[in-house]
Amino acid sequence: MKTLMKMPCSPPIEYANAEIMTSILKTSCDASALISSHPTTPHALSDQNIPDDVFLVLISFLPTRSVLELMMTDKDVFHRCSTDIVWDALCQRMWKDKVNVPGEALRMRDMIRIRGGAKMIDVFKMCYLDSKRQEVTKRELCSNPWYFRFKGSAGSLWTSSDPWWSGGNARRLRFLPDGKIAPASSDSIVCEKDNDASEHLHKKRKLNDYSNGGNEKEDCNDPFAEVKMRWRFITRPLDCYENRPVGAYIRISINGRDVPTYHVRRSPTNNWGFTMENCWGVYASFNLPKRGTEKLLEDQVLISAQKNQMKEALYYNNGVSVIPTLNTVIGE
Repeated sequence: MKTLMKMPCSPPIEYANAEIMTSILKTSCDASALISSHPTTPHALSDQNIPDDVFLVLISFLPTRSVLELMMTDKDVFHRCSTDIVWDALCQRMWKDKVNVPGEALRMRDMIRIRGGAKMIDVFKMCYLDSKRQEVTKRELCSNPWYFRFKGSAGSLWTSSDPWWSGGNARRLRFLPDGKIAPASSDSIVCEKDNDASEHLHKKRKLNDYSNGGNEKEDCNDPFAEVKMRWRFITRPLDCYENRPVGAYIRISINGRDVPTYHVRRSPTNNWGFTMENCWGVYASFNLPKRGTEKLLEDQVLISAQKNQMKEALYYNNGVSVIPTLNTVIGE
């Protein structure tokens, strides 16, 4: 039997493009653990004793961190681990429980499978980098239904008519490219009521006063009955001084009145979906789990993402139609 090759503890830099290797390490889902730890010697593999097809199948079952460690040990192993079959398998594993895989990545994968050209390792890096983006594009916002529920801070008059709070599914709505928001199915928000009366009722009724601990003001029926909803991107909410890109903040108006700004983030469940929340409600780009089944999406966790919207809540509860932004306040 041939002697297994000796695995060095540090990478021979002569065979690897340093920029590519650095990018791989930085964009690996396990890169932080790998970079922060001391170098370790991976399991020894013989480049002579293991045929390529067997080697690639074995490698495709390893965690991403282990594949990266192997790539840093030997020139031949580096090239064998860089093949499309390995990174195609790693991409499929990474995408398994994700709800928002970039369309460009899927198109690149299909192109590579048909005629080559790009590399699957680049698809992996693209997906990982994109998963760190915390703002939503217009295409992402308008492509699929979003799921909505009230937070407990909205008050019992609103949560009592919210199906999510009674153990059902969250309401489904669509954000349309023309700025409108419409029900996504028959379970949602349209009732047979006089539109003018409903609009007057919604304008009159206040949500819990977020600035004083929450005193409910007016009674009403289904808060989504015959409402006219619109959306728009804004860049500088009144209560937030964090400078973020377009798509990070969404202002929604209900029957002509702005509600406090929705802040967009990736879901804390790490499924690559998006959530957007304000002091009274939560939207998700994926089906919200039923109440009590996912702690990371419960109020006590989400509230930490947006603790203070006192000014915007005050504007809403005092009947202001258009809540100002920091741009308008400071005269930009």
